[in-house]
Amino acid sequence: MVRQVGEFTVFISRCLPVVRTFISFPAGTARMNFAKFTLYTTLGCIPWVFALTYFGYVLGENWERIGDYLHLLDYAVAVAFLAGALYLLWRWRSSRSPRSPEE
Repeated sequence: MVRQVGEFTVFISRCLPVVRTFISFPAGTARMNFAKFTLYTTLGCIPWVFALTYFGYVLGENWERIGDYLHLLDYAVAVAFLAGALYLLWRWRSSRSPRSPEE
């Protein structure tokens, strides 16, 4: 039963962003058979690849419409970057110890 759960975990994990990156470590720690790991990794990657391909195709068909909204995202990223830079500058200036008049 444990082996079946491990194989299912590898299969499902390959379909999940972030988790897919790290599933190899627990599978290796559990000493999963390499051939089975490769098989379930391949089978788990297939839905992920098809989903990315499909969303890329849909995005490409609607690129003109989506492009108008992406300009708003450009402005939001620029504002966030500027706010972060100002925050870091404020923290840097406030962390400097004030000099005593005797120095």
